[in-house]
Amino acid sequence: MTLPLKKLREATLVALFSSKFADPTTDLLPLVMEQLKLSKKNALAALERSFLVQEKVEELDILIDKYALDYEVERISSVEKAILRLAVFELLFDDDVPEKVAIAEAVRLARKFSTPESGGFVNGVLDGIYNSKGADLDTVESSSAHQEECLT
Repeated sequence: MTLPLKKLREATLVALFSSKFADPTTDLLPLVMEQLKLSKKNALAALERSFLVQEKVEELDILIDKYALDYEVERISSVEKAILRLAVFELLFDDDVPEKVAIAEAVRLARKFSTPESGGFVNGVLDGIYNSKGADLDTVESSSAHQEECLT
């Protein structure tokens, strides 16, 4: 059975958040399966999605830092940071998720997994990113390309 996107998003969030505390290659799969009562196939789908987000974490954090007014990325709670990373990933890199759905779902996740007030914070950050999406994506991509050139 295919996992509804809402449940996949929650499982991806749990995987993103838990990856700070568990080994993604060995411990995370059983954890996600157990905590969310998912089949191995659905848990693997959530882990795969979380890995896609983690591949872009530097780019995502640049935007989050820019639009989290008065907050540096390091000061944002771990759960809110995971929610923001997932939502910004969906806004910029997942064409299957409508932008407004990505924002609304992030606000829902913030209220469910963090605090009622965090929904407003998450909405504000994502609204800023959404409203300047084109210009910021170009900046992030050129910054990322420059970082890769410096590493080689």
